[in-house]
Amino acid sequence: MDVASLLANSGAYLARGGWIMVLILGLSLWMWLLIGRQWHLLRSNSSLEKGVGECLRHAGEPGFAAAPWQLQLLEAAEAARSLRARMRKRYLEAQTASVSLSFQRHTGTILMLAGAAPLLGLLGTVTGMIDTFDIIAVHGTGNARGLASGISVALVTTQAGLVTSVPGLALGLFLRRRAARASERVVRFTHGLMLAGGERPGRRARVFSAAAKARSATAKSSEEEA
Repeated sequence: MDVASLLANSGAYLARGGWIMVLILGLSLWMWLLIGRQWHLLRSNSSLEKGVGECLRHAGEPGFAAAPWQLQLLEAAEAARSLRARMRKRYLEAQTASVSLSFQRHTGTILMLAGAAPLLGLLGTVTGMIDTFDIIAVHGTGNARGLASGISVALVTTQAGLVTSVPGLALGLFLRRRAARASERVVRFTHGLMLAGGERPGRRARVFSAAAKARSATAKSSEEEA
């Protein structure tokens, strides 16, 4: 099957479902875009993650790279160094919560869209059956083409809603578990920074400086890629 015939068949399939198919298609594209972004976010961070000790020992060395969230927490730990112990703990906990929420930014929306897809399919089912009964009321059961058109809308939209929902729910739950594990690693990393709070100021200042430079280089690289 060539590309032209595939596009023609896809267009005919969408046309059979009516305007509700446009809504399901838009919802599906939005959902898969968020799935791709969430996967990239988790994958790119996990590949660069380092241990607390390694970050504190090697952050000032040339070529050392860590996950962006680790550099952010290192910078936050240095910024809170002059605070009292209780205030420092609260500040780091707030930074930790912010990073954890960033890992779960899209999972709720993905699951919501996956749950909404079969409801749109159900709306198409109801719409198709209403059209079918309208045709029966006007023409009786003799208009087979009209009856087939209404039933087609009902079945096609239901099928499209389920096909969109099932993989969306599966991947959404998978990404939510990945995000939860990433959040646990963030908490452990912050706890390690708190335990290392008695480190020598000179060394901590070098770590902070290196973290700030690394974050700046990462942001500049992202802007160049954009």
